[in-house]
Amino acid sequence: MVKEDVAELFCILDGADSIGGTKLVIHTDDGDIMIDFGLNYKKKSQYFDEFLSRRSQVGLKDYFTTGLLPRVHNIYREDLLKLSPKCSWEYSLKLSKVVISHAHLDHAGMLPFLRPDVPVLCSVESHAILLSLQETSGGKVENEFIRISKRELQTSKAHRRTVKGAQTSREFSYEDDRILTFSTDHSIPGARMCAVKVQGVWIVYTGDFRFGGLRDAETRQAMRKISSLEGEKVIFVEGTRFNSKKKSKRATERDVLDVLQRYISQYQGKLVVVDCGLRNIDRLSSVFEASGKLNRTPVLMPKTFHLIETLLDFTDETRYRSILNQARVYIRKRNIRKWEKELLERSRTVDENDINKSPGSYVLCFNYYDILELSDMNTTNGGYIYSNTEPFNEEMEIDLNRLRKWVSRLGMTFHGWEEESPLHVSGHLSPNEVLEFLDSVQPVCVIPVHCEEPLEYSKFLQKNGFSVLNPLFPQ
Repeated sequence: MVKEDVAELFCILDGADSIGGTKLVIHTDDGDIMIDFGLNYKKKSQYFDEFLSRRSQVGLKDYFTTGLLPRVHNIYREDLLKLSPKCSWEYSLKLSKVVISHAHLDHAGMLPFLRPDVPVLCSVESHAILLSLQETSGGKVENEFIRISKRELQTSKAHRRTVKGAQTSREFSYEDDRILTFSTDHSIPGARMCAVKVQGVWIVYTGDFRFGGLRDAETRQAMRKISSLEGEKVIFVEGTRFNSKKKSKRATERDVLDVLQRYISQYQGKLVVVDCGLRNIDRLSSVFEASGKLNRTPVLMPKTFHLIETLLDFTDETRYRSILNQARVYIRKRNIRKWEKELLERSRTVDENDINKSPGSYVLCFNYYDILELSDMNTTNGGYIYSNTEPFNEEMEIDLNRLRKWVSRLGMTFHGWEEESPLHVSGHLSPNEVLEFLDSVQPVCVIPVHCEEPLEYSKFLQKNGFSVLNPLFPQ
């Protein structure tokens, strides 16, 4: 199949030249399939900030104006379009279904704006995560991933989005095996690769994935499954780490566990905070294991505890039950909503007084947005372990510098991603690992997405022997 023929099978609405915001459309005889519908954080930061946000009164207009939503006819919620001034459409789709590769917002964050009658195909874990995110967030339309309150001029009516495939947690298929998904390892539960058969060709979207995590075997299995697909394969492959500033040796989650345990052990009798991200359950499991070995009790924020509860409800996976049994929930000094009040009533809790009585008995699983809670605690000579993603844009670098200022002000020692010993394993492949994956699956054509430098990334792939189609929207 020549590149011109390949280009007729898909269009990229967003995410070809950015990390996230992925919106890929596969054209089939039975309708168009949307693969991911993510939030483009880079584009959002160019137009909005904490005090300048979208106007809910004008529906989707501000998102159309800024390009955060593509001007595509027949895919958006009618109730929101009625609130929007008349829009000039650039494209029209016959949307038959949406596939969500995983529940990070740069891949699923714009799902609330799509029509609720279009089925959503995702893993059981992604379903659980999106539901928990909605239930623990405010009532804005941006958070309506599963349950939808129809916006009318006078009333709000409740609806529920159709989610299919959530009954299985591993590999599943649809429509006589024309749509396949494969479980992979990423920094969030439930990540999937997706393969769609169109005109005898397999269009494969990798989503975000990695080697070296706790579910490395699932990634290897997905790679073998894709390699064994009969027929030509066109691969959309991520390039997140192509321009990474940090050139590190391949590390595993077990390496991170060893380093976490070593750092925590240095602070006997002192408070330790581990910043590992809200939905990175593999890292959270490492923190819990290290805490248990050192006789410390891990403390979660209510949102994280709610997420684990929801994942357990959907999957009954042993590790989620273990986390809930081991954890305590922190009582924050602020007004709490109904869901949080109910959660605190059924959970074992601690507050700053409990922690100040024995700071060396706990490991706090807090992050950047929880830093003010630490000002009520005895943090002197404690440790703040940043076991999270490295900053890949200017805003993240500013936030990290602000965090370090706070940690210093609180009298704690900061251990960050620049340490020689690994405190973080990326959820993404290195460039050499991308080559390893492509060598295994042998595509006839590669299309780079989810990267900041698509042209340079394309040259890198071509230099290593792969036929590359530049990821631009076909005209």
